[in-house]
Amino acid sequence: MDPKILFETSPWFILLCILAGFFYAALLYRRKNPWGKKASLFLGFIRFITVSVLAFLLLGPLVRQIQNKVLEPAIVIVVDDSRSIAASYSETELENLNSQINRFITDLKGYDYQVNVEDLQGDTVYSLTNRTYDQPVTNLSKTLNDIENKYEGKNLQSVVLISDGIYNRGISPAYTNYSFPIYTLGIGDTVDKKDIILKSLLYNKIVYQGNRFPIVAEIMNNGFLGKNIAVDILQNRKIIETRTLTLSGILGFDRVEFELDAGTSGLQRYVIAIRPEEGEFSTVNNTQEAYVEIVEGKEKILLLASSPHPDIKALRSAIEKNENYELKIVIPGLYEYQAEKYDLVILHQLPDRNNNFNDLLESLVKDNIPVFYIIGERTHIPRINDLNRSLNLRPLRNQFDNTFPAYNPNFSLFNVADETVKIISDLPPVSVPFGEYSLNAEVEVILYQRVGNIVTGKPLLMINKNQSTREALLSGTGIWQWRLNEFKENQSFEGFDDLISKVVQYLSAKEDKRKFRVYPLRNEFWDNEPVVFETEIYNDIYEKIYGQKIDLTITDENDSALSYSYVTSPGNTRFRIGGLNPGVYQYSSISAVNGENKKVTGMFSVQKMQMESTTLTANHQLLKEISRRSGGKFFEGNQLDNLNDELAKRDTVSMIVSSENFLAIINMKWIFFIILALFTLEWGFRKYLGGY
Repeated sequence: MDPKILFETSPWFILLCILAGFFYAALLYRRKNPWGKKASLFLGFIRFITVSVLAFLLLGPLVRQIQNKVLEPAIVIVVDDSRSIAASYSETELENLNSQINRFITDLKGYDYQVNVEDLQGDTVYSLTNRTYDQPVTNLSKTLNDIENKYEGKNLQSVVLISDGIYNRGISPAYTNYSFPIYTLGIGDTVDKKDIILKSLLYNKIVYQGNRFPIVAEIMNNGFLGKNIAVDILQNRKIIETRTLTLSGILGFDRVEFELDAGTSGLQRYVIAIRPEEGEFSTVNNTQEAYVEIVEGKEKILLLASSPHPDIKALRSAIEKNENYELKIVIPGLYEYQAEKYDLVILHQLPDRNNNFNDLLESLVKDNIPVFYIIGERTHIPRINDLNRSLNLRPLRNQFDNTFPAYNPNFSLFNVADETVKIISDLPPVSVPFGEYSLNAEVEVILYQRVGNIVTGKPLLMINKNQSTREALLSGTGIWQWRLNEFKENQSFEGFDDLISKVVQYLSAKEDKRKFRVYPLRNEFWDNEPVVFETEIYNDIYEKIYGQKIDLTITDENDSALSYSYVTSPGNTRFRIGGLNPGVYQYSSISAVNGENKKVTGMFSVQKMQMESTTLTANHQLLKEISRRSGGKFFEGNQLDNLNDELAKRDTVSMIVSSENFLAIINMKWIFFIILALFTLEWGFRKYLGGY
């Protein structure tokens, strides 16, 4: 520690503090006192010191303290505790491995190292005795990056990674540069296993009732080429179809396809299973599950256009990406209108000056069907001002301008991804009417018009947030260029399609007037995570209320029920359930709202995480590459002693870290006690001498 005093004012003010103490003491003790001259000098000196110190503290002096801290060299040992490790060893072999690693850790702590042992999740491992290797996924790059962040600024000498080198999430750690050497210990078996593996399933997650849909199983094999195997597909534990497959694919890769009928609506679970063959290393990877939601029908969207336009193709491509939507396009002279019940109508440059679909437009607005207006050069402005309830446009001289889009960061009706916002800022201009724009108070603007670098207050894309008036309005045409420009820059249409899809989704979504809602945050959960339910309860004027008791019942496919009860609060409206087995579950929730029992039902699925069972052959080549690039070394699983010797002979260097702190002297407690002691001494001495 190297203290140094700093001042907020000039140090010359210290002289004034000394003078103030001197004059104060002189004025007080210069006159004759009953105790004599020597006692007066002693008391005057005490008062001089006390006053000078108090005046000095008023200057606000600071003490700069430089503290040096010695950091001992540290080693982090990362133990891969994934399921692929457990699958590669027998119970006895795993116990022996744990004992060897425990002994290695104990020996390492005897050197000048601070040894920290962690698992793949970054949690501290105190002992490997009876350790369960049950992590469902392995993300080695994240584990190593987390260590780099956690030990930044610390004296991390090296990392020891004990793993089989199998990763199934994240990027390859072999191509990342780390600031510390990584010593790898390769465990597991590098010999290819004689095995049949159900690698993956390909299927649509949403299917419409009455249709037929495929489920494709991709199968890998090692050592069974030419073998005939049976693949079953089951529903409700009953085999509904069996296929025989001859394993003859190149590099041991084959496919088998099942085509099924979409019958009962709701979430359906299908189990695809390969019947075990003699000599297989593992049968755990012979089974996978497919969860398919069968819905009753698509939402129907009608696109009415005044004439053919490139925008129509762009809108169609974005909308039809979502399998929930069925789009009908009607253009005079090309596609005829068919009367149906539509969930959303898109009007491209309608109403127009040719009075196309006038009666139909009146009917659509009268029926309160959500409408998405797109204004163009063919639009009849006075007529659209009468029809829409969001914007009043006063065009000037029938002139059109080219303006760029600018995202409104205050838009709140739905989330727009950061990537999409970035894409919007680089989009080309569209053609918009030049004039005065007046917005309804209930309208939120998504995109403003930008001219050059100036973002005007004129809206380009807006949504009416009044639930009884579901409409959006785009005040320009030429958005087809947005989609093409995005593909040119990013080789993707994601940004444009995401924006249009969310506008369509907001407009076509059915309004939920229920006062009691309980729903899972997702329809699908993994078996290693909790199922989370969100709860919303409203009063008669649709204000959220809390303190309600909720009774929740979950029923599995065997009709076994689990019951729970909880109470909501302003800071906690979610309820978590863990430990559910894979399968499809139905739930029902009941609560008394305003004296009346309300009930909510639904479905969700819990899926088994099987990434660790699809590949069981250890990848020591990856571990060698990690060590080579980081400056460490690779050791085989039986070379723990060699690894110990390597780490023992490394030069361990302690690190000195200096930190600078500033502390106001007036805040130091001992200063207070010194001043109190001076005053007490002076007062006590005066009393002793008979003074007042």
